[in-house]
Amino acid sequence: MTSGLIDAVLFDMDGTLIHTEHHTDDVVSRVLASHRVGPLRFDAGELHGLTWGAAGRRVQQSHPELQSVDVGAALREAFSEVLDQEGLCLIPGSNRFFSALNDSLPIGLYTSNVRSEVDRLQREYPEFCALQAVVTGEDVVHSKPHPEGYLLLASQMQIDPARCLVFEDSIAGLQAARSAGMQTVAVLHGSADRKTAVALSDHAIDDYTGVNPDQPMIPGLPIIGPSVDA
Repeated sequence: MTSGLIDAVLFDMDGTLIHTEHHTDDVVSRVLASHRVGPLRFDAGELHGLTWGAAGRRVQQSHPELQSVDVGAALREAFSEVLDQEGLCLIPGSNRFFSALNDSLPIGLYTSNVRSEVDRLQREYPEFCALQAVVTGEDVVHSKPHPEGYLLLASQMQIDPARCLVFEDSIAGLQAARSAGMQTVAVLHGSADRKTAVALSDHAIDDYTGVNPDQPMIPGLPIIGPSVDA
């Protein structure tokens, strides 16, 4: 699996490697209920891919009664508590695909989550310790869809952004990668908006189970087509 067009593969984490975005939706409802506020006045999918701080500010915009609450911190803590109880669930095949890529290409991770959640991933699935570089929401000023995080990751890896292929699930994440000038693959397994994700991506997959490292379908990487209407 080599390509003159792709020099590195970059992954998002939540919703891309691990199935956790539904926990974000749940903890938003939990935090609102704890302050006797609710329901959420917009689609929770709009929060997918954002840093906790940015997500908290978005919630406060629609719920001004929470202006005195650190909503971002409350969401982060509630999310961590859920994962402490339930553990992590991989997007099907993500660890095997990661390991196959690691044999031939450098791999980086940019997540809007915090460093401690990357540490959790690497404890539960040590194969992800092979990441060459990691950027988290704690390392950036601007949340996705701003390209800052992906550009920072490419800089750390000393890779031209145009020669990076990004696997992302969220609309904000795909927008960030495209704004950084990178190639994109939408991971649709838990996508809140499959059609928009496909429209924002160069390629798309449902999950990693149908990916065959020995039969590439785009230069250098084995990408399968998605079931957009599933």
